[in-house]
Amino acid sequence: MKILIVDDNASLLRGLKTYLQQQGHECYTAENVADGCRLVEEKSFDLVITDLKLPDGQGLEIVARARNSSIV
Repeated sequence: MKILIVDDNASLLRGLKTYLQQQGHECYTAENVADGCRLVEEKSFDLVITDLKLPDGQGLEIVARARNSSIV
């Protein structure tokens, strides 16, 4: 499964990525809305895990962008 994880807490981001990779998933990470949106425009994801409050906006912006992405 290809997973995008977005969180501004670097420790949480690393821990979750490590755990999910150990379970056999391909993981990508971002620390803000801008980077998360860029990734969903470049790649398709099976799952997006995001913090709701990020330094540059709301995590739901990433989810909306992923749902509307032409890459499916």
